Amino acid sequence: VTEFGRIVKSKGKLLITVPFGCNGIPGFERVYDSRSISKLLVNYDIIRQSYWVFRDECWAEIPQSDASVGPPLRQSETLPSGVIIIAARKA
Repeated sequence: VTEFGRIVKSKGKLLITVPFGCNGIPGFERVYDSRSISKLLVNYDIIRQSYWVFRDECWAEIPQSDASVGPPLRQSETLPSGVIIIAARKA
């Protein structure tokens, strides 16, 4: 994201997708939660964010409230089942 900040113009848009769920899933360097997303995009205004989970062999969008509560989103012990897609504008 630091490199994005260097190359994205002021008011430029950024679209990213990152694993979302609990931190500390073996085999993943980073899995983001709401707090770490806010820290990651501190210099951006979030335009839209959507949360997705892999269920029944397909991706389905879920409400943020379902992604933020309950047990961690995990497909297995080594794979997160959730991702967040974020559209943001550089402040």
